Amino acid sequence: MSSTPEPTERPYAPVSTETHTARTKHRSVASDRHRLLGAGGSLALVMSLVLCGVLVFAGSAATQPAKHPRGKVFVSDRIGSAYELTATEAPASRATPRVAKAVENAEVGFSLDLLNRLAASSDANGSTNELVSPSSLATALAMLELGASGSTEQGIATTLHTAGLTAEEQAAGWYSLAALLASETSTSAANLKRAPELDVANSLWVQQNFAVLPAFVRALSSEFQTGVWQVNFQTDLKGAADAINEWTSEHTKGLIKQLFSPGSLTPTTVLVLADAVFFHADWAARFESATPDQPFYLTTGARENVPFMSSEPIGTPKALTVPVSTTDKYVAVELPYTGKKLGALVLMPTATSLPQFVSMLTPASLGQIVNGMSAESVQLSMPTFTQRSDNQLVQTLSSMGMSQAFQSGADFSKINATVPLAVQAVEQHAYLQVTPKGTTAAAATGIGVIATATRSGSEPIVINHPFLFILRDNLTGAILFESMIENPAS
Repeated sequence: MSSTPEPTERPYAPVSTETHTARTKHRSVASDRHRLLGAGGSLALVMSLVLCGVLVFAGSAATQPAKHPRGKVFVSDRIGSAYELTATEAPASRATPRVAKAVENAEVGFSLDLLNRLAASSDANGSTNELVSPSSLATALAMLELGASGSTEQGIATTLHTAGLTAEEQAAGWYSLAALLASETSTSAANLKRAPELDVANSLWVQQNFAVLPAFVRALSSEFQTGVWQVNFQTDLKGAADAINEWTSEHTKGLIKQLFSPGSLTPTTVLVLADAVFFHADWAARFESATPDQPFYLTTGARENVPFMSSEPIGTPKALTVPVSTTDKYVAVELPYTGKKLGALVLMPTATSLPQFVSMLTPASLGQIVNGMSAESVQLSMPTFTQRSDNQLVQTLSSMGMSQAFQSGADFSKINATVPLAVQAVEQHAYLQVTPKGTTAAAATGIGVIATATRSGSEPIVINHPFLFILRDNLTGAILFESMIENPAS
């Protein structure tokens, strides 16, 4: 796909904190950057409430701070011992119409593929509740793909349904979709009467003194508007995790407080890619306050009494008029948010189980459902709900085509050309609340990358288990003696 970095390019090596202390200001990047939000697509966001909450949001882009000359690197934020270096890279160019459309279609395909696999796994365990942010995950994977080469990059592209595009093309596609979504939303709650609030942030966390190729840093800066956070996974793992968690909590308004589960990051972690999103929107037509509990029927035949919300009766001034489709296979209703650019598509299968219905959904069939809807006056009742999810996604993503990224032979030579790297963990935590007033949602996705053939110079080596001893010729590699030592005392 894309070419290998030029060998003459020197790796980006973090400089010391002291060099930048005089210019450091303790502030949030989110407070002084206007974010362009990307990695979505209108149809994808319509899927935000499909099947009890598949929400789709954006990656991040931003205009550059004017007070720093272009090409300079400066400290832009601090969290504890962690500090963020930001380069004043020029924003990326928009994708061509062909690439932009291809990425939008791919995002929907990826979303439905991911949903189907999670639903199948959930159904096998006797539950069909799933919550995931496909676009948050896709954004993090798109950032990762910029650092991959060869079959590793091809596997990530296959998983993202962008196999016909280079990593640079699909990144430009996310960036182009950013502007579209930004024009339909606001990063402030002050404008909720006119548009939904949507704030997305991306970040790159790097082990101090771990060299990252400049092309990778520049690409993330221009396409996804990330800085480079400096942390020390090797000797201060807790401090690094705390900084990542504080960043995550800040950018999800406290709804997601922890990005990685205990043990997911280790002293061998050298790099973390993260995406965080917060969404809040009021319904264009509000529902009545939650009504008394009503029965909700489960697949097993049992029923649960849960709170419902209802629209105004047909014929009243505030009656609900929205796109609706009722067939012998499903009921579909699209609920617009303020501004009527974004909405929630609610699909209830009537002829099959929910996992079976999901397994038959494709971008084409979803398009047919949406195109088959027409505006009707309807009195709608549906449950109010709050849902949280914690997804470990390595196994799911492996089954979708990128298993090589998790193996010791992974090729991330566009991040570092000399140190072997592999993905250690992919986690996503999500929150969704649907009330008579509107919808609040948040998600955070983290990808942890480890060095597979290095050790920290600060870590002692203790040979205190059975070992192999080989006496060999260094020039030819010829082995003169070899011994397995099970018990040195015997």
